[in-house]
Amino acid sequence: MNKILITVLFILSTVTLPAQIFIMPQTGTDTIYTCKAKFFDSGGPGISGYYSNNENGKLIICPTDSGQFINMMFYNEGFNLAYDFTPPIERMLVYNGMDTTQWLATYEGLLLCPFVVYSLDSANGCITVKFFSDSAVTHLGWQALIFCTDAPYSAAQGSGCWFPLHITLPYSTIFETTDCSGNNGTLGSCPTYVSNTDRTYSYIASGPECLSIALSNIEVQFTGQHVNYSVFYNACPGSGGICIGFNDALMTSNTGGSLSGNVNLPSAGIYYIVIDGDAPGFINYDIDIALCTIGIDEPNSNQLFSLSPNPSNGVFTLQSNTVFGQLIVTNVLGETIYKQEIVSPKTEINLSGQSAGIYWCRVISEDKKILGTRKLVVMH
Repeated sequence: MNKILITVLFILSTVTLPAQIFIMPQTGTDTIYTCKAKFFDSGGPGISGYYSNNENGKLIICPTDSGQFINMMFYNEGFNLAYDFTPPIERMLVYNGMDTTQWLATYEGLLLCPFVVYSLDSANGCITVKFFSDSAVTHLGWQALIFCTDAPYSAAQGSGCWFPLHITLPYSTIFETTDCSGNNGTLGSCPTYVSNTDRTYSYIASGPECLSIALSNIEVQFTGQHVNYSVFYNACPGSGGICIGFNDALMTSNTGGSLSGNVNLPSAGIYYIVIDGDAPGFINYDIDIALCTIGIDEPNSNQLFSLSPNPSNGVFTLQSNTVFGQLIVTNVLGETIYKQEIVSPKTEINLSGQSAGIYWCRVISEDKKILGTRKLVVMH
């Protein structure tokens, strides 16, 4: 029998070390201290590892540093306990803190997304897990990720654009997760933002910059699923944010995928980086965000024209040293959306009928030489 795949909301992670692996004790009590670990039933990792009969173990899970809170998120291979309708029913019980006085949740049978349990214990941030199995049927058990946050999970940063994880560069971390549910992606363009399911980072640029964004070790629930990132300027998507960059990759395997590229930031301000997919299901990934070595187009001696104002409401003035030629404007997908002949040193470009966003203006001389390319930012 295949394991049930469980999708996840998100994982807040700032630890760059490989995750530890912990196994549920079959009997007795174990205590662990961690902020980055994978947690399995007694059968361990893999689809062939069933837990055993007559288990009655307890695991106390505490954060490595004071002031943090433990979170346990069931992901990927899911949660699957035998359910034979004959008491005692196999179950997992989770408690707040380091003892069993404050019950948090009971889990039985098959469970689907979202599935996360988190500590509310301000004293030590721990949770206690107990697991019982009967003497009859066993099953696949569970796989979970243990991670820490500086506040209880429900208030953790990065869960969506409403509360993004603010980053400084360079930023690098492993085993992030996004997109628990919902068909959020729109292939070939910036996706539709879905509250609380799209992993979101915020970054404040001091001026025109270029971001290098690289996702690696991508793990998806479904082969053929697309993974993408998009960058929004000035506001959250769905709240007036302007999409200035987008990249997409098809995952031909459930594991080992990658996606990378550069995004030009046109000016100082706040930018929102959203990780998304085109199908319901989890996306796990490692991420690196840094300043890239190739910046955005700036006026220089090799560019014989200028555009102003930029950004604008859609109307720009091109000032060019060439009197005869052509200008071509394309969108972020490379599609030509505007053409105009240049017949004077000043030429008006009217993109007021276009959607707010980033466009590229290329000026070509009369003898078909490209004089340069500049970025246009339309803000309605």
